[in-house]
Amino acid sequence: MSQNIWGFPSNQSTTFNEALGYKKYVALLTQTGTDAPVATVLENTLGFDVVWQYYNPGYYIIDNPNNFPVNKTVCFLTASDWNGAPIIVSNRIDDGIDNIFQIGTIDTTFTPVDDKLLNTPIEIRVYP
Repeated sequence: MSQNIWGFPSNQSTTFNEALGYKKYVALLTQTGTDAPVATVLENTLGFDVVWQYYNPGYYIIDNPNNFPVNKTVCFLTASDWNGAPIIVSNRIDDGIDNIFQIGTIDTTFTPVDDKLLNTPIEIRVYP
């Protein structure tokens, strides 16, 4: 039996995303004022819609309980504004009540601030 480029038998219906072994959300985020980030979704194989919420200045969350398992969720977000203020990632938070996924933005004095996300790429992976 021949194999396809991913090493699976050619008659198997495994997709590329299944072969990766994780589900993912890839988007470009833009945030202004006290609005929630707006996402231009490039790919979403998580199985649910991701809805960003404004939480506090510089903090934005996805509140989907149990969809971001402990030790199985990672995020890739690398960006800064024009003067080098970093964007930080807090990842998954379990506060004893809810499981949320959070990102944060800060200025050069490490103060949480809004208006730092402009087509900022983000990828969230959830492993089985």
